[in-house]
Amino acid sequence: MKNKTDIFLIQETKISNLQEFVALSFWCNKGIGFSFSNSVRRSGGLLILWKEESLEVISSFRGEGFLGVKFMKNNNLYYLVNIYSSCDLVKKRLLWSSLLELKEKFNDGDWIMGGDFNAVKERGERKGRSMASNYNNSLEFSAFIEDSRLVDIPCKGKKFTWYSGDGKSMSRIDRFLVVDKVVRDWGVVGQFVGNRDVSDHCPIWLEIDNNNWGPKPFFFNNDWFSFDTFFPFVERESKGFRVEDRGDFVLKEKLRLLKDRLRWWNKEVFGRMDLDVEEGVRDINIGDDRLELEAEDLNIDILKERKEATSRFWTNLRIKENMLAQKSRIKWLKEGDSNSGFFHKVVREKRRRNHIGPINSPTGYLSSVMDIKEEVVHHFSSKFKVVDGVSPSLDGILFDKISVDEKGWLERSFQEDEVKEAIDGCGVSKSPGPDGFSFLFIKRCWSFLKEDFMRF
Repeated sequence: MKNKTDIFLIQETKISNLQEFVALSFWCNKGIGFSFSNSVRRSGGLLILWKEESLEVISSFRGEGFLGVKFMKNNNLYYLVNIYSSCDLVKKRLLWSSLLELKEKFNDGDWIMGGDFNAVKERGERKGRSMASNYNNSLEFSAFIEDSRLVDIPCKGKKFTWYSGDGKSMSRIDRFLVVDKVVRDWGVVGQFVGNRDVSDHCPIWLEIDNNNWGPKPFFFNNDWFSFDTFFPFVERESKGFRVEDRGDFVLKEKLRLLKDRLRWWNKEVFGRMDLDVEEGVRDINIGDDRLELEAEDLNIDILKERKEATSRFWTNLRIKENMLAQKSRIKWLKEGDSNSGFFHKVVREKRRRNHIGPINSPTGYLSSVMDIKEEVVHHFSSKFKVVDGVSPSLDGILFDKISVDEKGWLERSFQEDEVKEAIDGCGVSKSPGPDGFSFLFIKRCWSFLKEDFMRF
């Protein structure tokens, strides 16, 4: 992995005056840049190394327990922080507070943090040492991750990152935390914990995979109906499809074609949601500034424009929050409840769990897309192979029989009122199958969908 790595984070160098030739000796490669923070006597010390051809470092920054660089990559701005936390809880709190303040202050780029946090999130990340004395530590560390709005990407390889000399204690105190956008833009698939050598800490790689894993599943967003133009768009597109064949094939094909059109509509119209919210805030503030300059009698036109901007802002914000609620799939919250921070947390955790990273197979760890796909197919196909042996038989068993009239009733075609009653009895956010269309979509569009559904 070393040859494919663009940047290294090294903690606890224990070097109080790092010379250039020493820093570059850590990575035998040409065109290397570095930034460092000296140790205090034989304690601490941080070093960041990077390939100058892969990224452009603009500046560096440092504080108690961290060293960071600000860099450009593919015309995007990033902040990368190398962490070496103290074991003392008071100093940890100061470090976490400093990092949150920095992230809030410098919000013009995407953030990545990695290193030795000297803390675990939960009981399963520590073994051989009591959690009683570290319970508050874990709660506060988890709160820090939540407040930072960074994602703890799933680990593959070894379960723990630190092992005591006697092997009686082990913990996962080292990790990467990254913002959602980095996961998507870079194609982050996980963090891989490798084998250690002379150190009591294991190396960790933040793994990037830009390979194509296949099409992303479609998911109908109920708040699309908030747009006045959406329903006419869906009706027009649905009625315009010309598909001839069996009823089940026609329904499947029309929904497939409609998905493509909805993806286009979502990108062109609904995809501007974040931008519309930001523009709403800007328009409200512009209105406030203009009203401040007015005399005693406020301009009616300016008041009207500001009122319209406020209305648009709250409408777009409500749609965005409802979209987060639907993505989080929280069932026990009432319709209309609003807690964007909570929904963001749930969505991040779902995305974290859904990541596919390297998997452990009988032949070792697999990381390429093709290898993982082949292993998954092999695993499940082996479960459905016919095993030689005696199959169970139903010979000699007498079953109760239904009457001819009952048989006829069971085989009759469903009536429209029966189908409609079943649909009306389902929750609006439920999906009847893997096609991704919610029951709200079926209910709202039943007037022009029912013909194809009844032919199914």
